[in-house]
Amino acid sequence: MMILLKTLVAAVAIGYTGLILLIYFKQDKIVFHPEKLSKDHKYEFPIAHEEGFLNSHNDENINYLVFTPQNPRATILYFHGNAGALDGWGFIAAQLAQTTNCRVLIWDFPGFGKSDGGVPQSAAQTQRIGNDLLYLIEQKFPAQPIVLFGRSIGSGMASQLAGSKAVQGLILETPYLSTVRLAKEMMPWAPSALLKLKLNNTNLKDKGPDKILILHGTRDAVIPYHHSKELATLLGKKSQLITIEGGGHNNLLDFTSYWPEILLYLDQRLSI
Repeated sequence: MMILLKTLVAAVAIGYTGLILLIYFKQDKIVFHPEKLSKDHKYEFPIAHEEGFLNSHNDENINYLVFTPQNPRATILYFHGNAGALDGWGFIAAQLAQTTNCRVLIWDFPGFGKSDGGVPQSAAQTQRIGNDLLYLIEQKFPAQPIVLFGRSIGSGMASQLAGSKAVQGLILETPYLSTVRLAKEMMPWAPSALLKLKLNNTNLKDKGPDKILILHGTRDAVIPYHHSKELATLLGKKSQLITIEGGGHNNLLDFTSYWPEILLYLDQRLSI
């Protein structure tokens, strides 16, 4: 019996170790679902756009698009979700530009669309690219307010830049408290140290604009609503949580309260 028990324990240990190793080495494919585009892909959107490439410090070119309405009142730097590429996300950016009368710069993460490299590997990498994009905006569109907009996985990337003096507003759509917290909820048996991309929204308590807009649906099956609720409680008066009853992870812009709340927030921030 003792030999059988030892054999069973050893088998479980080997199986657990194998599963942990599999998750560690395959986490890029678990976290990100990029769509690749050829370098000669021609974007087509309902409004005019400008395409560019940011050369990052390791000589990887980061593809971005800029949508500029007439007489834009600010520039929004948009961080999209964990799947797809700019051929799809560009439609969201175009709608955002048209609705808010703000210029929108949206970019593809490394390994997405036309951007070079593999998918993001660390918070330091995404912060470096984000800082480069902020500098690009300040050079191309000087003396104009900048608002950060982070959606889903992009929320933590946007939050990394919230402490910049150039940033006047921050909008988080379906954010998490942290990627570590989210991973623990999804896989409580896996060590959090395995996670490569450790992004965090809770540090906004000590930095960023004095008012942050958070939008989250109560039926979000990807990042549960309680993440935004806890985040808003942590940030206190610094945050404004817009709860969208029945909203999921990918359909908040279909709800009637979505655009009015964003417009109201921008009106308030840009009048300061």
